[in-house]
Amino acid sequence: MSPVALSRSVPAGAVDLWVEERGDGPPVLLLAGLGDPAEVWRPQLDGLADRFRVIAPDNRGVGRTPMPTAGVSIAAMAQDAAAVLRELGVARAHVAGFSMGGLVAQELALAHPEAVSSLVLLSSYARTDALLHRTISSWIWLAQTADDPRAFLRSFSVWLFSHQAHDGGFADAWVQAGLDDPHPMSTEDFCAAARACLEHDALDRLGAIAAPTLIVAGEDDLVTPPRFARELAGRIPGARLELLPGYAHQSFMEIPDRINAVLDDFLSEVTA
Repeated sequence: MSPVALSRSVPAGAVDLWVEERGDGPPVLLLAGLGDPAEVWRPQLDGLADRFRVIAPDNRGVGRTPMPTAGVSIAAMAQDAAAVLRELGVARAHVAGFSMGGLVAQELALAHPEAVSSLVLLSSYARTDALLHRTISSWIWLAQTADDPRAFLRSFSVWLFSHQAHDGGFADAWVQAGLDDPHPMSTEDFCAAARACLEHDALDRLGAIAAPTLIVAGEDDLVTPPRFARELAGRIPGARLELLPGYAHQSFMEIPDRINAVLDDFLSEVTA
């Protein structure tokens, strides 16, 4: 029998979130990064669905989820995630967040520890330093000044992918997929979400996270170099750290089979 596959809008308080869902095993909530629709998790939605119930929402202002009049913050997106789980009848889920989604996952684990069975933070951070703050601020400037969407995506891709992805055409394919997206994120909404990333600071609260936690980072990540992963692992009790030599920020898209294996091993262990 084929795994369950659902695509639908789910009420989440201030906004209805579009949700992609696959499979019917232990629930796994996937939280995407800045500007990413749920489709970025396609290899995980498809690759894990034979043994997990995989749930991936579009964040506020992304894809088929509108930006509410109240705007966006990391804390608000954590409440959105908790509301989606409640609406889907999920009492506890394994939660994996990439980059900005990792910020949301941190806040979800802190605000709703009863809802989080385990935590995986991919290419994420707990607090910006001066360089990361300027990096994210430069994205806001780029989004506002780029000549067109192609110019923005090509420039943005420099921060996201390894040299193999640029040499081999993967980054170009990512740019084209963004241009072909039928639900592109507006510049205003992108900048609002980026400002929310600048404001995130959970560093001094991470010690309260009790869920088993795995931190994954690319050693060649230009956005969140391994120092951020080590900081997370040092502050979250019992957290494990896995570094990926030769890969950059968006490694879960570049090497999905390896990331799926990392997720599968960790989730299977904590589920057992």
